Amino acid sequence: MKYLTIIRHADAPFLNINQDDFDRNLSEKGFKQSKQAGQKLAKHDVEFDLMLSSSAIRAINTCQMIALELKYNIKEIKLINNLYYADRNGLSETISNTKKDITSLAIVAHNPAVHKICEEITKSKINNFTTCSLIHICLKIDSWNNWVSSDKKVLFTFKG
Repeated sequence: MKYLTIIRHADAPFLNINQDDFDRNLSEKGFKQSKQAGQKLAKHDVEFDLMLSSSAIRAINTCQMIALELKYNIKEIKLINNLYYADRNGLSETISNTKKDITSLAIVAHNPAVHKICEEITKSKINNFTTCSLIHICLKIDSWNNWVSSDKKVLFTFKG
């Protein structure tokens, strides 16, 4: 049995037209969303063996805020540059390449990849996977490379 949590980064508005998208910081709302998402995970006693984050500033900040709520060492967060550009297949590949000994995995990434993969998991149309929304699922697998074809059960969701 494995557990996967997929999280879209929290709110990070464009405040300066000269600022690169990659460097956008969380807004006050984004920090609040991240804290609430972490509290929701903590309420359900979720613990992660590994947290992966896009290397974009807003994703890192989101991941760190959630990690703090879960008492996960923020120095252990692994930054994955490809998650910034990843499409649905790239996100799926990142999950598939996770080491077998990891039981509980969290990924903080971006739309549209997060939105698309969550629609596939839930087998339903999601009109708007808002900032800092997440899905926490249980997978009946021994190895992550089988995750796509595995039986999946949504344990809970959070709408940021």
